[in-house]
Amino acid sequence: MSNSRLRARVLQIDDSYLSRERPQVKISIPQDIDFNDHILSSVDMIEFHQDYAHIFLADGVQLADACNHQLVQTNGNSDDDQIIPLPNPWRIKASGRIICHVPITLYADDTSGNMSKQFNKHIYFFFTLSGLPSNLSNQEYNCQFLSTSNVASVLEMSEQIIAYLK
Repeated sequence: MSNSRLRARVLQIDDSYLSRERPQVKISIPQDIDFNDHILSSVDMIEFHQDYAHIFLADGVQLADACNHQLVQTNGNSDDDQIIPLPNPWRIKASGRIICHVPITLYADDTSGNMSKQFNKHIYFFFTLSGLPSNLSNQEYNCQFLSTSNVASVLEMSEQIIAYLK
């Protein structure tokens, strides 16, 4: 955000990124572009009038069809090229909903109702939002319960939690 405006980091596609083999178009972009790279610019989100699926080339062919619904990330060596599918698979999974990537911190703790800690041992899993300052993340209502077990180990439980999150 800049001046309370939502902005996107974009790569301006010109002829140097395109190769045409009628009717196909190959769009190649550099691999591993850093967020602050000089080839990227910031564009106000209001300036986006349509998504890639509604862009047509001069000959009337839809860009998505012309590039075979993919971009190619390249470092100059064609053996290392990576294909990026369009649309992003996460857009398909989202079914039109907004996706927010939120980093979380997982915590595991073992507790027992007995003073000796020998019996009734339970493993609990909680999470907090990683972006919260510690004075907020340590507050009870910002620590969310995930799972508990008196049989499974921490690693067994964490495997299931990670599989669910994926």
